[in-house]
Amino acid sequence: MTKDVRDAAMLMNVISGHDRRDSTSVNIGVPDYTAALGKEVSGMRVGIPREYFTAGLDREIEDAVRQALKVLEGMKM
Repeated sequence: MTKDVRDAAMLMNVISGHDRRDSTSVNIGVPDYTAALGKEVSGMRVGIPREYFTAGLDREIEDAVRQALKVLEGMKM
């Protein structure tokens, strides 16, 4: 849907919030998702449920996810 984090944040700004045509949406304020761009990531935690790595998971997908986790770990979050 997006090519990078900035695009994802901008998309979230557009699609978040109350939709009067959607009975499941709530009329409350939403944050500006772009406000966090460029801020320090120190202290953040990323959680990946064990259930994501179950039998039958395509090996290429698992390898890609594990490689992405190594990149995140290297960022010293």
